[in-house]
Amino acid sequence: LAAPLPFIVLLSFLVAAPGCPPPSQGWVRLHGGDGSDYGFDAQQTTDGGYVFAGTTHSFGTFNGDMYLVKTNANGYLSWYYTYGGFDFEHGYRVVQADDGGYAMAGTTSPGAGDVNACLVKVSAAGVYEWVRTYGGEGDDFVLGLAKCSDGGYILAGSTDNIQNETYDFYLVKTDEFGVEEWSTQIDYGGYELATGIVETPNGYAVCGERIAQVEDEKIDSDVLPGFTERMCLVRTDGNGNPK
Repeated sequence: LAAPLPFIVLLSFLVAAPGCPPPSQGWVRLHGGDGSDYGFDAQQTTDGGYVFAGTTHSFGTFNGDMYLVKTNANGYLSWYYTYGGFDFEHGYRVVQADDGGYAMAGTTSPGAGDVNACLVKVSAAGVYEWVRTYGGEGDDFVLGLAKCSDGGYILAGSTDNIQNETYDFYLVKTDEFGVEEWSTQIDYGGYELATGIVETPNGYAVCGERIAQVEDEKIDSDVLPGFTERMCLVRTDGNGNPK
């Protein structure tokens, strides 16, 4: 059936009317070098551009460095920054700081085989300002990062539970300069991995996964036979204690 004439006239006017913007078009930009480069997190910045964090094998040391890329609103490179030493480093999360700079969280290996949580701060122009590492004996990972209302940061990941030979949720609260104010680990009797965190009005909400052993042989995990994986959401108070 033919469309009613008023509808056709209106549609023609909408398409042809002067001053109407053209349909939005997307774009793809590639960043990196000759090696393998990975992006894990992206944020839009206050200037309308973008910043994203990951790992590079193109720049820095050959084992992999933390990789921070800043672009303009059209995705073209403004600057990039790498951080790392002889061993490997990975960047997983980035937030824009109150001063316009950027804080990137990830992991670093100090050379003794262990892995530590890491927070790197650069200026708005990508100039290095400071780096902090967190953790103790064993491995400590950070996969979640959020800027707090007091200007500091909250990091979430996992830490070795050496006594139980498992991993626990790991939270680190810092001031605006990355200096640790407190840290805590949360154990639910299995393998816990925190991947994201947000500040709430009176505490924090942490998401991740819990891997625990099950008696039902029909239930298997893709990671460990005889184990099952579950999404997990943990609500804590302002000191990281579960409510």
